[in-house]
Amino acid sequence: MKEECIYAGSKDGHIKIWKIVGDKLQDVADLMSHSKSVNGLARIPTNSIKAFASAGDDKTVRIWRYFE
Repeated sequence: MKEECIYAGSKDGHIKIWKIVGDKLQDVADLMSHSKSVNGLARIPTNSIKAFASAGDDKTVRIWRYFE
């Protein structure tokens, strides 16, 4: 079974992550990522590294690497 997650940026500069478990959402993380609104998230498509990028109104782009 493939694990799926939902990523969302917020006005408070956080990235919220939830895991889909059956028909429910399970909180995974609340990352303080930017000093202003997070307005862009993108998965980095690669088979060897699990990562995503975020962009904020603070004019920064961050690369996030994660491990399972």
